[in-house]
Parts: sequence; C-alpha cells; structure tokens
Amino acid sequence: MTLSQNAVTTMRVDTTQSTASFAVKKLGFTVKGTVPIRDGRVELDESGAIIAISGVADLSAIDTGNKRRDIDLRKKNLLDLDAHPAACFEAKTVWPTEDGLRVSGRLDARGASAKVVFNVVREGNVFHGTCVFDRRELGVRAPRILIGHDITMTITAALVREN
Repeated sequence: MTLSQNAVTTMRVDTTQSTASFAVKKLGFTVKGTVPIRDGRVELDESGAIIAISGVADLSAIDTGNKRRDIDLRKKNLLDLDAHPAACFEAKTVWPTEDGLRVSGRLDARGASAKVVFNVVREGNVFHGTCVFDRRELGVRAPRILIGHDITMTITAALVREN
C-alpha cells in the first residue's frame, strides 16, 4: 500500500522505552552500538492501517561501549556527527507479510539518503524492525577490512496514542 497523509490517529514513539541499535563487522568481529531515538510517529487510518511512519535517531549520542571508537565515528569520513548529528527515516510503503510488516522508506544521514526495507514484527504497541543496508550509500568511507559494508539496524519502538 502506498502511504498517504489522511491519518485519523497518531501514535508517537515513547523515547524512554524505545531503542535504535546497530551491528557491523570490523576486523572479523561484530561491533554493536546504540543511539537514542529522539522522535517518531506512526499514523493510522480509520481502519487501523498504517499510512505514515517517521522517526529521528540522535547519532551524536552514539554508544559502542568504546569511547575511543565513539570519538572516531564522529570524524568527517565516517559519520560526520558535528555536521549531521541525526538520522531520519520516512516510510514510503507498508505491506503485510506472513510474520508482520515490511516497511520501505528512506534513511537520511550524513547529508545522504539510502533506501531501506525493514522487516517489522508487532507485539501490542511495540514494533521491532530490522533492516540491512550498505554504509557506502550514506557516504561512509573506510576500507572494508576495517569496517564491513553492511550495517544491520534494529529499531524497537514503543508507541503511545497521541490523539
């Protein structure tokens, strides 16, 4: 289904109970980290179908559990966090699957955009979405031996009714 803007119910992300995490291969092992979710909305039509999804993650608060690595990620050739402290997502289409939903949209970070497709599972008002994308689409340049191309991103979003 193509998304429209005729929402009747808006759910907002409860940022205190929601997380964004990522994993990427580095020198043969997996580096994991988290970033806070700053904002997010899901709009539903009269039948309860999702018609719009958006969210913002605070990349400037990235935490990999290694302060030196977190400082390195701020550099211009990596995440360029001084110039681009946030990542934004906007859904373009949502369709049901056997296990939940697939949500296709645009991820904006570093002044660039990447098309991403999340596989989403719903548990009540909590949505768990995972996608894999190539960091080079966002202009993150580093030798593959140092940082793998594929980033796995997982969002857990607890929603509360806004109106």
